[in-house]
Amino acid sequence: MHPSAGLVLEDPGPRVVQTTNLVFVELSLDPVATRAALPELLEPADNASGFALFYTADGSADGSAGAGSAFYAGVFLKGRDAPDGSPGIFVAQGYYAHDLVTLEFARSYNARFSAGQAAIDVDGEFIKGHGGPVGGSAVKFAVGLQPDKAPLALGTHQYFGERPGGLTTYSVAFAARLFECKTLSFEITAAASQPLRRLLKGARVTRSSFAPNAPLYFSAPRPIEAHERVSLPDAAHSAVVDVLGGLGRGAIVVDGEGRVLFSNELGRLALGSLLRSGRIEVTEPAMRANLMRLIRDAANARGEGTDLRMVARTADGRGLIIQGATYSGGWKGQPTALLLVGDPRGHSDATARQGLELLGLTPAEARIAAEIGKGHSARATGQTPGLAESTVRSALKAVYAKLDISNKTELANILSKL
Repeated sequence: MHPSAGLVLEDPGPRVVQTTNLVFVELSLDPVATRAALPELLEPADNASGFALFYTADGSADGSAGAGSAFYAGVFLKGRDAPDGSPGIFVAQGYYAHDLVTLEFARSYNARFSAGQAAIDVDGEFIKGHGGPVGGSAVKFAVGLQPDKAPLALGTHQYFGERPGGLTTYSVAFAARLFECKTLSFEITAAASQPLRRLLKGARVTRSSFAPNAPLYFSAPRPIEAHERVSLPDAAHSAVVDVLGGLGRGAIVVDGEGRVLFSNELGRLALGSLLRSGRIEVTEPAMRANLMRLIRDAANARGEGTDLRMVARTADGRGLIIQGATYSGGWKGQPTALLLVGDPRGHSDATARQGLELLGLTPAEARIAAEIGKGHSARATGQTPGLAESTVRSALKAVYAKLDISNKTELANILSKL
């Protein structure tokens, strides 16, 4: 996933936007079209690839950006890779709708953005949507969700923009469960601008995916010299763990030996006395061995989502659930792991659903699992508007399989630790 968005800021700076639904469609494009879509100083990737991205958002986690939506088409770049090896990105055409002044983003980040909108409709495992200028739909899509394939996607990508006076660059950090999808349709309409139509003409979809509740962190933009090599500062790496704070999850990035590189406030509070001298210190030998195994397995998972998790106990007897995942940003060439830490204190229905999604459930499955885990029967849950008892029982089978459990008691135990 390579997110960017229509943030609008009078004084641009780091911000987090909490998207509700996000669809990413990777494309194979015409080499001539990708070259024509870029500023002279940027080169397209050798495989002439790009993407279309659609999202809807509740707003920013810090209250600085209002609710809205965005659609944009981008091109992957040659010779502008981020430190984690992902290609640099240029948004060739973008539309967005936010509650803040729309022209400010175009002035500060990328002049290729203008006012517009996007919409995403999720109906079970069928997702459709569109995006484009105000009052029009430049691109329409439809995809089918494959709920069994949902790796945890984490990382920071480098974006480049064009504005009067030269190029600009900014980083976007993200953290989300990324569900693979089957593309059912992808259509460029008559409402598309001429530049967008030229870029997407003959485009072939190579992959599509869907992310619910995906927080996106945007660094402040800065101008760059024509051939400057851009590196991600520590602040951009630490943005990943800050992003996870928007999900109500404690997050800590560690190296393969368990040394803490970055952590958010929720992670530090959850671990409490276990966090000492720059490391997570567990005194009980078996628990310490399990923790190190989880860290090393996650650090060497090569970005393939993982369900690695364990339960640790603090000095005051609190039970914590720790889930390991690979962090694609790396750290000075070293493999790193991201640890998601769940503390029963501060538990809420919303946190439980989001935590279940991070463990691989679809939004619909997480909603049902949260109800069943509270002790509600399948029949009672099936009386919820939009659900049926047969749907609940079918979803519950998928929930048990994904969480590797077999009954409601085990489900309730997992929920108590999220």
